[in-house]
Order: sequence, then structure tokens, then C-alpha cells
Amino acid sequence: MTDREAYLLRENTGTTGLELTARAAAEVLAHFDIPHLIVDGLAVQEHGYPRLTLDVDIVVPDVLEAVEFLTADLSGPFARVPGVADRVVDQRNQVKIDLLPAGKVLRHGCRVPFPEPKVPADKPQIIRIEDLISLKLDMSS
Repeated sequence: MTDREAYLLRENTGTTGLELTARAAAEVLAHFDIPHLIVDGLAVQEHGYPRLTLDVDIVVPDVLEAVEFLTADLSGPFARVPGVADRVVDQRNQVKIDLLPAGKVLRHGCRVPFPEPKVPADKPQIIRIEDLISLKLDMSS
């Protein structure tokens, strides 16, 4: 499937599993007063550009705390991914969430840190397009 076909499929079928997962995660994080920002593929899509993505990437101030709260309700949708400290999975649709550290860079050699989310919100908060472009350019260099 091309990026364009994936984009059209998303636009023509309404809410995707990715969006359901992002919304559920935002609600849990807001309940525990944790601000967040959606970055990477889903953010690219939300800014209107076709991009095939299979997971949700969320920037939070404290990754381990966010994992703890997302997986605290054993009857809730999220579970830990064994052996991976910064990832959870939505058991309803198997969409994975990668949690990323605010104020830090993705890997050695990157220079643009993830932005600091400021306000908890029960709806997905998408990174500003300018910040997204800076991150994508930094990750590709």
C-alpha cells in the first residue's frame, strides 16, 4: 500500500485504530495530570500529509511514570510490552504506543530535543508543524 492509498483509506473510513488508541491514551494521561504531545507519523497525518504509520508516538515529561499510569488499570486497554520499558500496547487493536522523553533527543547525534508538553488534555495534542519539521530534519541528518 502506498502512502497515498493509506491516506485515502484513512480519510474514507473515519477514525482509525491509531486515532482510537491516541484518544484513549490522552484520556488516561489527562486523568493523571500528565501533559502530552503526539509526534511522528500520526502527527504528520494530522497536519494533512500522507504517511503510513503503525504506531502512536507520544512525548511526555516522564516516560516511566506515563507507562505506569497507562497500564495501572488491569481492565483498561493498555498493557506493558515485555522487555521494552518505554512502550505499551492497546490490547483492543494491538496498536503500540512509544513514549518519548520531553526535553531529550531521540538518539546520539540528534540535536533537536522533543518539545515539552505544557498542559494536560483529554484529547490528543498534536505537535506544531514547525516543531515536527525540525524533529524530522534532525532525525534524518
